[in-house]
Amino acid sequence: MCSANGRTYKYGSRFRIDCNICFCGNNGTVSCTKRICLTQGSNQTCSANGRTYKYGSHFWIDCNRCFCGNNGTVGCTQRMCFNRSRSRSDGCVHKGQIYRKGQRFLDDCNSCTCLGKNITKCSRMSCPPTDHGSKEFCRFKGKTFKIGDNFKFKCNSCMCTETGVIRCTLKLCPPEV
Repeated sequence: MCSANGRTYKYGSRFRIDCNICFCGNNGTVSCTKRICLTQGSNQTCSANGRTYKYGSHFWIDCNRCFCGNNGTVGCTQRMCFNRSRSRSDGCVHKGQIYRKGQRFLDDCNSCTCLGKNITKCSRMSCPPTDHGSKEFCRFKGKTFKIGDNFKFKCNSCMCTETGVIRCTLKLCPPEV
């Protein structure tokens, strides 16, 4: 059981607090999205990067998506951005993730390598079906997690969702030494 906003929720249940979707996880932990909620009829603005934006609008600063919220506040993702010209020559972008030249990574069950100049080489194996939607557990990097489990992957925070899908933040982690 979880408690949030003066109410009690069953383990595994999904619920809303304002405009955010929350989930009752293990040991009574509540995990919620972190959206800035809009209030009706606002004519507020916010300023960022030398520009003015309308309340509720989304915009980009470098590789980060931002949102104009209450009282002129700006909320942005916190990805480490490559200089555009540098990323083309020194690294790769594959399915939204940035990799260094020579870095190896997995795409589903396929092995990939960043060759630089935004060129990625991957094996072309047919991957076995995953357990998406099992609603009991998630699998990630050979480990099994229960619905609602939170864990770290490199510098990112991840969660096993009620649909059996792993959701992680998308920070660019410093190279491992």
